[in-house]
Amino acid sequence: MESTMNTNGGATDVDQGKLLATLSYIIMIVALFPLLKRDNRFALYHAAQALGLFVACFAAGIALTVVSVVVAFVPAVGPLIAMVASLAFCAAAIGMIVMGVINAWNGRYKPLPFIGKYAEKYVPAA
Repeated sequence: MESTMNTNGGATDVDQGKLLATLSYIIMIVALFPLLKRDNRFALYHAAQALGLFVACFAAGIALTVVSVVVAFVPAVGPLIAMVASLAFCAAAIGMIVMGVINAWNGRYKPLPFIGKYAEKYVPAA
């Protein structure tokens, strides 16, 4: 579902911010530049999405680590459960990064699944 965000910036905003928006998903520190400068609406939108993704991955990684330590004590299947959960988490994170990169490179204002609406809500003017 496409975002309902107003895209007043037009094609020049997308063309000028496409590289920065794409790199925001790949290199976390790059996501801070549009948030500080705020001169390109397209780059700002994707920086907010990328930052939301990184925060969600960090929080989920901590929770997964705690659960994995607890589950690892279950004989025989505990380590297997922890490994499968870790692989599923990594696959989901990589999938969301790829989706964000594709959306940014193709010039779309499309929120990421699950976390995109929160990024739009908590980062003002994105």
